[in-house]
Amino acid sequence: DTLSRITNLFEKPDMVEVDGKYLEKNLIHQASDERMLRSKSELLIYQRMLDKGLVPMYEKPLVIKEVEKLPDFTIENDDTGINYYWEHCGMLHDKGYAERWEAKYQWYVANDILPFEQGGGENGTLIVTKDEPKTMEDGTLRGAISIPEIDKILNDVFGR
Repeated sequence: DTLSRITNLFEKPDMVEVDGKYLEKNLIHQASDERMLRSKSELLIYQRMLDKGLVPMYEKPLVIKEVEKLPDFTIENDDTGINYYWEHCGMLHDKGYAERWEAKYQWYVANDILPFEQGGGENGTLIVTKDEPKTMEDGTLRGAISIPEIDKILNDVFGR
């Protein structure tokens, strides 16, 4: 449900169809390979992966024990057989979002998809990035993302 959210509260949403799904037009961002993504942060991460020669799959369904999840990005390494699942948490300041993320994180751990920092798991390696909260001059809270942080992860995990 969260993935297909419609967020225009005060006006009729402007919907578009992408790959058989209807999405709110303002939530779609296009990468250099024409892939449509939901957020600017996901776009930045995805584009950096492309720039570094990786082949990320966006929201590829992952089914374990008849439960389906949609990791933000899946990177399959055919040489090692390791699957990497990259989740970007963009709204952890929202209590409901944070609770859903914690449940999804626990699902990964319960299914032996463990963080890269722990050496990964039998069923895959989890990479997690977060928009870090920044308080603006007007007091509003905004998320911030760091290209150097993304590049460090790409280098540490994939050597790129």
